[in-house]
Amino acid sequence: MRKYVNLIRIGIAIVAYLVVLLFGVYLPGMAIRAWMAATRATMTDRRRWNASYIARSGAMLKGISRLIMGMDIHVHFPNDARESLGDIPFVYVSNHRSVIDGVFLPVATVRAGHANIRWVVKQGVRKIPLIAGLMEGCGYAIVIRRKDMEKLSDETRRRFNRLAMRKFFRLARDEAACVGLFPEGERFVGAKDGAKRRFVGDPTPGKASFREMCAELPCHGVAVVTVLWPTPPGGKTVFDAADLCDRVVDITVQFHPHVGPEVADRFLEDAYDRMDGDLERRLARSPRYG
Repeated sequence: MRKYVNLIRIGIAIVAYLVVLLFGVYLPGMAIRAWMAATRATMTDRRRWNASYIARSGAMLKGISRLIMGMDIHVHFPNDARESLGDIPFVYVSNHRSVIDGVFLPVATVRAGHANIRWVVKQGVRKIPLIAGLMEGCGYAIVIRRKDMEKLSDETRRRFNRLAMRKFFRLARDEAACVGLFPEGERFVGAKDGAKRRFVGDPTPGKASFREMCAELPCHGVAVVTVLWPTPPGGKTVFDAADLCDRVVDITVQFHPHVGPEVADRFLEDAYDRMDGDLERRLARSPRYG
């Protein structure tokens, strides 16, 4: 019975998200973009404002989750090394479980003081109403996967992606912007047979991109984000978050100095080993709802 009630709460939260997204985020955001264009703001200033606006708006949506779902989000910075690292941008890498990571990650990056963050996102996001318009002009890298454009040749797709990433790196360097990546490449729904880890996916799909980020962004540190879901993995839709009603979702962010490309693969493997252990300990204290 409780799960059905929570599904209703999720449905109400989705409607509330859409209303706030349209009237509280999209329309004001597009109006300010028009004003910046009319006043001839520099493209650098526009990208910085646009990217920061998306992150802050995403973080703001946690208020809906708390009000309707009873879900709160706590961000922790264990062994915070930012003071010793100085005021540098970071490459953010995170585990990926659900579409609502789109709320969790902005909460974490804004709380860390890094609203100006640019993500590598798939071409498919351009099909999402409202979100597509907001993502334009943010300095994001929008890449094409084979299933995004099946008729496009692999060579053309790779050429397009190389150009998109080259521009992405140049802007991130020039504008000292943080960047973000989900190394797993897709949402984690459970460990496959023979998998090394039980609670996070394999970061191998993102190794090449992470390695390239480390090579192309020599002034960036690395921030490892772990969303400590209090429920076991399973499912890919927002309705699978019903078990998060009346729960606290803890997020940890650990900051590291620059990682050289020659050790990037090992760094990512070690980071995901730690994530797996942290999630195992978290889940041991949080049984699945009945």
